[in-house]
Amino acid sequence: MHSVILHSETDSDTFPYSYLLEWDWPEHIELLLRRLIWARLVELTDDNADQSKVSESDHLAAKVCWMIAKNPQTSPAVLDVLASVDSSVFAERIAENPNAAPSTLARLAGHASPAVRIAVAENINTPVEILNILVNDEHADVRFSMAENHNLSEELLQLLAADENCYVAHRARRTLNRIAPPALVKMPMSFNQRARVSLRKVAMS
Repeated sequence: MHSVILHSETDSDTFPYSYLLEWDWPEHIELLLRRLIWARLVELTDDNADQSKVSESDHLAAKVCWMIAKNPQTSPAVLDVLASVDSSVFAERIAENPNAAPSTLARLAGHASPAVRIAVAENINTPVEILNILVNDEHADVRFSMAENHNLSEELLQLLAADENCYVAHRARRTLNRIAPPALVKMPMSFNQRARVSLRKVAMS
């Protein structure tokens, strides 16, 4: 558990309290958090700061959110909060995170960005009910991504193999052949083959 104490000035109206913040993040995220906190405090006390420009703390906040969204140890509750950020880039990272809750993935399955929906479809924790919806996604890229997913159930791959998009259907059939190769059918022997077998049996007797 890491912590930082933020002290205030006695007569400060801007930041009149002292705070003890605690967290348990990896070191690279912790360093960014410390930089973010102090950068924000400096900006709050700078009367000459240009509010129309993107501040250093805004840049750092974006980096922190990015790192947290990618971190597989991030709690499902935190990922769910970050999923509300209006950014398809963050949403895609969250949809890829194996720690994302099924409810979060269900919400992201309706995201406007096809890349986010693809990430949801590829997440091993995505409920089957959501996959059943995504298999009929309006965007061919989403369906194609599912068609090449070897972890998808055979039932869903069969549906994709009948997709109206020929590329999706072809890719699904290839995936099906890889995970469940068709049984080899024993073809009947020709007359010459039967004759050679008979001669071999006679020679061995």
